[in-house]
Amino acid sequence: MNKVYDIFISYRKKVSGDKPELLWQILESSGFKGHVSFDKDNLTGRFNSELLKRVDYCKDFIVLIFPETFCNCSSNKTACEFYKNLTKLPIDSFIAEVKRLGSLSQCDLAKEIGWEGDPLDAHIDYMRIEVDRALIRAEKEKINIIPITILSTDHYSFSQLQLPDDLKAIKDFQAIFYSESSEERFNRVLPDLFKRLHSKPKSTGIKVLSVLLFAIIICIGGFYFVNYSRYIQEVNIRFNECVTQSDYENFIQVYPKSDKARQCKDSVALMKSLKNNGCAYVNNAGVGTVDAAVKENNTIKDIIWSPNISLNQLRAVIDILNRMMEIEVRDSTFIMGQEDDISYDAPPHHVKLTENFHMCQYEITRKWWYAIMKDSLVTTKRNYPISDVTWDDAISFTEKLMELTRLKFSLPTEAQWEWAATSGLNYTYSGSSDANSVAWYASNSDGRLHEVGQLSPNPHQLYDMSGNVAEWCMDYMSKYKNSTVIDPVVLKKDKTNGKIVRGGSMLTNKRDLNVRHRAVQSEYESNMNIGFRIVLIND
Repeated sequence: MNKVYDIFISYRKKVSGDKPELLWQILESSGFKGHVSFDKDNLTGRFNSELLKRVDYCKDFIVLIFPETFCNCSSNKTACEFYKNLTKLPIDSFIAEVKRLGSLSQCDLAKEIGWEGDPLDAHIDYMRIEVDRALIRAEKEKINIIPITILSTDHYSFSQLQLPDDLKAIKDFQAIFYSESSEERFNRVLPDLFKRLHSKPKSTGIKVLSVLLFAIIICIGGFYFVNYSRYIQEVNIRFNECVTQSDYENFIQVYPKSDKARQCKDSVALMKSLKNNGCAYVNNAGVGTVDAAVKENNTIKDIIWSPNISLNQLRAVIDILNRMMEIEVRDSTFIMGQEDDISYDAPPHHVKLTENFHMCQYEITRKWWYAIMKDSLVTTKRNYPISDVTWDDAISFTEKLMELTRLKFSLPTEAQWEWAATSGLNYTYSGSSDANSVAWYASNSDGRLHEVGQLSPNPHQLYDMSGNVAEWCMDYMSKYKNSTVIDPVVLKKDKTNGKIVRGGSMLTNKRDLNVRHRAVQSEYESNMNIGFRIVLIND
């Protein structure tokens, strides 16, 4: 590839008019000359591999979306699988596959790509491929996707677009909206766009501003802005910096008449509603009101919300609390461990837990991890367990939750984990002696992770305590003692021991999947099949 383009503009030619070329002229005239590429929607069955390379190497992927852009995209399973598989191919394989498809008859092509219209009109949707390929790159955080679309109307809303499964993730990215009115059109787009771009202009100064203003005049087709003020630019910059409730409230005070003030008021109202005057429901499962929570015997916690909590973090915390299941120990004694003379699983011994606690119904998911730790959203595999995290990473997650709520979150002790997994019952696995009903493991997982909560729960309504990802515990490994112990936890490290990992994973055989089996891992190492779940300690 001879040239790398920092910015790629994707659009559908039939519905976009002159807007892509006008946007290209603006960017070219604003310091990005020679660094902007935009797609020509090709419906002839051929595709320039150079364009695919540009998608793979650009920093900013701008996609222009109009009400008609995706209206003819096939959403059936065949079409979604076709574009999903085609988009993932390396460039050489992609070109070979396109060449093969080009040799098919129209009827055969229509059948293979899941075309829903007249077979004689069947064609490969290359804009869809561009967007899909960009979304795949975004999963690895290697591309900045910026949707640009018109403001909502009675007949169109970007957030309500009905899209095929392979395209749905585009709605997770913050869109830039512009008005189709002749007075405004791209007036609001430019400040937001330049703020969002990862690419840097090649020149600055008065000359660039003059060229930019001239480009705007061209863009609106003769209607121009007499006073393109710094105020508008400042408003958009300050709005994009808002994260916390106080940020939004301060913005409203400083810019009460700006178009962004209403959005800030909506965000403030939502955050106040979620904070619920410092009351949160644990194990609420969507009950909603205090009276209903009390009726359902749900726990209500007083929370001191951090003033620095963001809206993404707030939503995630509420979601996690709703999934914290109360684990009653009833001040009773249970048998921990199993008969095995050659491993750390033995001997069976009596353990007494004295305090009830709450444990998360699911292993911590990617969605929760990225919201809490990075204040960001993930576009795919959001309900899969987070993995490849060290013990210290897991502890950092609980510490972040405590910082945001002042509640006592922790990893479970090994004894808490085994009681929650077994409920004192003599199942081989957590909730059953049939591994296939409760666990993703070596025989049924296909060697990969699965979404949480897809199999049967155990009696405590906890999912995936056996299999999927193995789970970090608080304890260091140590030998069991053949005596009764009360609230055991091993926090002292010696020269050889590592941290306890329980439950087995999608790679574990049946023997080691046993709910009483103990495994060990260095606290400083991460592994693709190790994740964690958390507990909430009662005050």
